[in-house]
Amino acid sequence: MKYRILIVEDNIMLAGQQKKWLEKSGYEAEITIDEPGARKLLKKESFDLVLSDVRLPALYDYFA
Repeated sequence: MKYRILIVEDNIMLAGQQKKWLEKSGYEAEITIDEPGARKLLKKESFDLVLSDVRLPALYDYFA
């Protein structure tokens, strides 16, 4: 069984590098660039882990 990981990252180049590294390590990875996209994916699909950028613009404004 492969673990599924959701990457929530607004820097698409960094997210691509993370996905490539995770897949080379034997994991399945999906990318979304924002919090609303992550919520949609989490409602439709199941993930074992969510890796999230803590400084996403939408989240940063929410906590500011």
